[in-house]
Amino acid sequence: MKYFETKEPYYSLIVAKNVEEAKKIYRQMYGDQDDPDKFQELSREEALYHLTIAKTEDGDILTYEEVQKSLDEKVPSMLLVDHVIL
Repeated sequence: MKYFETKEPYYSLIVAKNVEEAKKIYRQMYGDQDDPDKFQELSREEALYHLTIAKTEDGDILTYEEVQKSLDEKVPSMLLVDHVIL
């Protein structure tokens, strides 16, 4: 699996097999009208950094176990969403 990040129009960190799959997941979250400007592929270490500084919707920091589980995700999914959506 690979890690993809986009910042516009909404921030997302997605784990997926490829960019096309990442776009599909993005559209499921935000809708078809808000296509991302571009996706940047991140290394595992970069994704780890973003997850470790992220906060939950309650303002809590993710635990090590939660971060590790997200990084080891075998199913394409949205790891982080824009705080505007929460």
